[in-house]
Amino acid sequence: MDNQELSCEEAAEAMRKRHRYRQMIRSGKLVLPFKSAARLLGPDCLYHLYSRRESENPGPGQKKAGG
Repeated sequence: MDNQELSCEEAAEAMRKRHRYRQMIRSGKLVLPFKSAARLLGPDCLYHLYSRRESENPGPGQKKAGG
């Protein structure tokens, strides 16, 4: 649906929901696949968010740094 077709209340509700999802993704409370998160967050935010998460959760055969 196009923004021009939304009423003021519907547009405000959609903006509120997008903002809330962005907050949840950045805080780590909501983990989405990279492509899905890219629709809500900018590329710089995604790069730092997901690169940090990968370093915090090493895969099989990898060790955490500093331990």
